[in-house]
Amino acid sequence: MLFIFGVISVETGLDEIKAHLEKAGYTVVDMSEAPGAVEAVIYTGPESGCAEPGISSCKELYTVMINAAGLTPEEVAAKLAFRLNERNVQDLSLS
Repeated sequence: MLFIFGVISVETGLDEIKAHLEKAGYTVVDMSEAPGAVEAVIYTGPESGCAEPGISSCKELYTVMINAAGLTPEEVAAKLAFRLNERNVQDLSLS
């Protein structure tokens, strides 16, 4: 399985969020074009898993999941930054 560090996958149709994240400096790909496990997934609606064979949860892939339903692009970017930072702080405490 390929893990793409630093790449954010955004659900098709969330163009304003995708543009805002790119402007904020993130590398963003459309969910349908993600080449493998990514660092974060931005989606709407129920979480549907990570579509990787043998993987039942994105937690197993260490992928940050953010439901963008009802959020502005700015709110999504803030939540993404917080969750990525939170995960990185946990990594430091484990080492």
